[in-house]
Amino acid sequence: MRTTTGLALAGLCLFALSTAGCGGGDAGAAPSVAAAPTAAPTPMSAATGASPRPTADVTAGPSSANGHVPLKRHETLAVRLPGNPTTGNVWELQPGADAAVLRQDGPVEYTADPASPGATGTGGQFTARFTALAPGTTWIKLRYHRPWEKLEPPTAQNSFSVHVMVS
Repeated sequence: MRTTTGLALAGLCLFALSTAGCGGGDAGAAPSVAAAPTAAPTPMSAATGASPRPTADVTAGPSSANGHVPLKRHETLAVRLPGNPTTGNVWELQPGADAAVLRQDGPVEYTADPASPGATGTGGQFTARFTALAPGTTWIKLRYHRPWEKLEPPTAQNSFSVHVMVS
């Protein structure tokens, strides 16, 4: 009886060593250690893989086109515009915004429509984020286009602009 129990115990120990990464492989490698349980991962942005950002103080969209957006110093602005990158089109910030008044916070990001995540050919939202730095006024202008094509003249369908007033 002792022999059978001893063999079973020895077999169990060998199995445990082989599954723990010990007893073979790279002699210089550190032994594997079980990770402590962690919180659930934070959802990622579809475009960048970054964690979602907090809600902006002010949001502008298609209904704000060519209008005025008041901001206070240090407030944040998110410009959200619909689009579909599967067509090759992207919303791209155009030069000309006064960097002393308004700072762009990262690239324009795309987020798929949550109603149809992962569905090919469906659109979503492009978001450009800004922070008000100092009192003044400036225009934010974006163009919806295929970056490899010649830029067409602005139309209501392929351009967006908003006047930002920081106090």
